[in-house]
Amino acid sequence: MIPLLRERRAVVLGAVVALLPSCAGRGRSELEEASEVRAGGERDAIWFDRVAGSLDLSEAEAGRLVRAAAEGLGSSRRIGPLPEAIEADRAPRIVFVSASDGLSPAEVAVGAALGLRPALEKALAALRRCFVPDGAFWLKLDLVEGVKPAVPAARGTYLAVEGGLEGLAWPTSPLALLPEEITACDLVRGGARVLADGLEKCLQARRGEGLSPGLRPEEALMLRPFTTTSYFFDGGGVRPLYRGHRERRKLTSPGLLEAARRGGEYLRGAVLPDGRFVYSYFPGAGEARGGYNLVRHAGATYAMLELWEASREPGLLEAAERALGYLLKSVVPFGAEEDRVSVVVEAGKIKLGGVALAALALANHTEATAAKERLELVQSLCRYLLLSQKADGDFIHQRSYPTGEVRGFTSRYYPGEALLALIRAHALDGEEAWLEAAERGARYLIEVRDGEVETARLIHDHWLLYSLNELYRRRPKEIYLRHALRVARAISLAQERDPSYPDYLGSYYDPPRSTPAATRAEGLLAAYQLARDFGTQEEARSLREAIELTVGFLLQMQVEPERAMYFKDPPRSLGGFTRSLTDLEIRIDYVQHSVSALLLLYRVEQAEEAGGGK
Repeated sequence: MIPLLRERRAVVLGAVVALLPSCAGRGRSELEEASEVRAGGERDAIWFDRVAGSLDLSEAEAGRLVRAAAEGLGSSRRIGPLPEAIEADRAPRIVFVSASDGLSPAEVAVGAALGLRPALEKALAALRRCFVPDGAFWLKLDLVEGVKPAVPAARGTYLAVEGGLEGLAWPTSPLALLPEEITACDLVRGGARVLADGLEKCLQARRGEGLSPGLRPEEALMLRPFTTTSYFFDGGGVRPLYRGHRERRKLTSPGLLEAARRGGEYLRGAVLPDGRFVYSYFPGAGEARGGYNLVRHAGATYAMLELWEASREPGLLEAAERALGYLLKSVVPFGAEEDRVSVVVEAGKIKLGGVALAALALANHTEATAAKERLELVQSLCRYLLLSQKADGDFIHQRSYPTGEVRGFTSRYYPGEALLALIRAHALDGEEAWLEAAERGARYLIEVRDGEVETARLIHDHWLLYSLNELYRRRPKEIYLRHALRVARAISLAQERDPSYPDYLGSYYDPPRSTPAATRAEGLLAAYQLARDFGTQEEARSLREAIELTVGFLLQMQVEPERAMYFKDPPRSLGGFTRSLTDLEIRIDYVQHSVSALLLLYRVEQAEEAGGGK
């Protein structure tokens, strides 16, 4: 990977990087020249209506081809000998080559010819006109392998195209968009549907002004969907890609910590000077968009402090403390002064989850830094949790401030967050009142909220599972263990094990998203520790399998160079987690839960490798 120097990144993060005209948009004459061959003495244009099927390359052959492309674009500017199957190929081929310096969006060039080598040479020749590498660079190679019949594209419609998997070629113009370019233009809806509106603007942004044939309201433009076999190279190994992301990889302790660290680096870069986060970022457009949620701010801060405790990453603590400082500006007294109760107020509301996550973040900071000056604030926030607990163990979820009037809003996750905050406060000061309140709350959730619910319909409450894992170790009551394993069973039953697409394996919902997977991984990991230490080997084995499938799915949504290279500001999004495989929004809670899941699995593996358990 290209080393992103901090001083360079600091400049790029605050800038809007202008898209240079793409190589494929340099003009019709250049592309016609690059995509025409003479056969039998006659000029014969090769385009998507003529392309042959895929050339079945071995891993070694594909690796050599991609490295040769890098050599041909780099200092040698020539392609050396290729494997015999490639040299002998004379079928009509189309090749895309994308290249980026890691700081600017990728330039994309296409080559078409009779034979894979000539097609690659033409793509590289076109790319050299607008991309001159200065040191290391990212390179992606796409070999067109399949072309579908043309489909209509009219304004206000969705195209019959698989979002993230299929590109689009204009049949009467030498223009085409890769699947990743369409996704980066935010044209995919509902996981797979491609919106026709905006397609012309996307083409112009990616391929240059004045080149689009246009989408006329009165008629449909016919476009050809196509698929590619994709490979990425950054000077290390050649990585096969699927839907623009690297294929599922083996989970290792170092790899998990590194992925969590890169997620934390995204969050660190998202903390503004005043401690507020860039809440929601759309990397394709390079835009931060409106909205804010202080509960999620507290959660992201909590995850950063968790990560700093494990990694001691330079700069992470300072950024987390800046975010904590912003959060504390919203912490105010509640009720009589002598009650020493504090709350978090946002837009005139006191949210139980906001108070609980603020207490958790402060408790994490206290434990990680061994600094006790904020322990009293943890306690005053927990006193509000006690004040909000009803006689049956349930909680008041939201109040107005300053009147304290109870509001009708409820959240399925706030109670579990409150339980965990109380348990963590007990770990810091030993106050039995916190643990007793946590037990009352746990019994309400187990016996009342979930008591009559069949297992398959239980709420996938990861915060409750965190709490039951820690509560059982302090108060080992069978009801906690059994319910934790029951909720984990409900999560496992909902997991995708027979997916329609290979990258859906281990996911939840259709289309699947990152945060449901991350939160369920968190919950499964909490339950797994209970099963491993106090349950049966079969229970532990089953949960571990579900965890590894979930985390394998989740990692596909972390932004790596092969995805970032199509974004407007590539370094800014690295390490973040997108909403889904095709929705590229990066929000702080998507990253928070992903980091927490990766970090928890890392800690579990570290403990087991060291021979630990309980």
